[in-house]
Amino acid sequence: AGRRLALLGDLAPRLADWYQWLSSTQAGSRPHTYRWRGRDKSDGRLNAMTLASGLDDYPRATVPGEGERHLDLLCWLAFFSRFLAQLSERTGDGGEAARYREEHRAQLASLEQHHWSPGLRAYCDWGRHANAGRFVQLVVVKCGTADGGSAVEHTVSDPERPDCPRSHPRFLFPLGDGKGGLLTRAKLQPRGLKDQHVEHLGYVSLFPLLLRLLPPDSPSLPHVLDLLRDPDRLWSPHGLRSLSKADAMWYGRENAPGDAPYWRGPIWVNLNYLCLAALRHYAQAAGPQKERSAALYAELREALVGTMVSEWERTGYFWEQYDPDTGRGQRTHPFNGWSSLGLLALAEVY
Repeated sequence: AGRRLALLGDLAPRLADWYQWLSSTQAGSRPHTYRWRGRDKSDGRLNAMTLASGLDDYPRATVPGEGERHLDLLCWLAFFSRFLAQLSERTGDGGEAARYREEHRAQLASLEQHHWSPGLRAYCDWGRHANAGRFVQLVVVKCGTADGGSAVEHTVSDPERPDCPRSHPRFLFPLGDGKGGLLTRAKLQPRGLKDQHVEHLGYVSLFPLLLRLLPPDSPSLPHVLDLLRDPDRLWSPHGLRSLSKADAMWYGRENAPGDAPYWRGPIWVNLNYLCLAALRHYAQAAGPQKERSAALYAELREALVGTMVSEWERTGYFWEQYDPDTGRGQRTHPFNGWSSLGLLALAEVY
């Protein structure tokens, strides 16, 4: 016990530095809000990638900007501050424990204030966003600098009257598609663009549940469970979809030509594992959702593990992700990284 306590004492300042670095470098525009850095509106995607989150093409705010508030990042930091409070208690640093507990309380308040959508009854990102719009095909052209030093691809509605960006104002030529026509690329024409909740429900919406940030008697918990179990949204016979099936804008849509949907529908074992762990937690906690959580836990575990075992028997592999309609493995295989969490789910080790 003494050796373990000494190890925790050595780890504590390093983990504290990590927390301080993450919370400060990814801070949002308001206290206790956070924004993943690295989104770039000129990255050539329909919706700018959020690579720092690990949920690469999961749909975020239409317009990347400093006013974005990312729900999953807030939840990770609230999870982290709670852990650091517990760690500080174990190592006898009562002052630090109190500070982290206060930080955690402020983050939970921010979760409810900034990320809960009463109309949608769900937790969401926030940003400059359009929850509706249409996709149009634009012609891809090359635009260059005035001195001819560099060129970029740009999309225009009329190649006869191209409107090149200020950084590369000189029109060069339209690109061909290799079949005798002009190369085109889809682009979103947003409708109702404003600062608002990002109403694209999926794994991000579940993070307050996944990281067990909601009290067992939380009034929002039953709504999160409704979202989870709805077969028209996240539930499938093989596990939880990464994005709601009802999302007409982004479910199953490529983010760029040849860029197959990644976090826009397919089932991921790591997030399903977190959900199983959370459901088991709420099934063991005294609260109005105790029995429902237990039933959902059993049902989801059977669906996920059954799918993985079936595909293992069919192909001999664990897969990076699974198709929500067929249960077939997709993308990288063998994938014995986080898909191996299926074995822990089978053994009920969380």
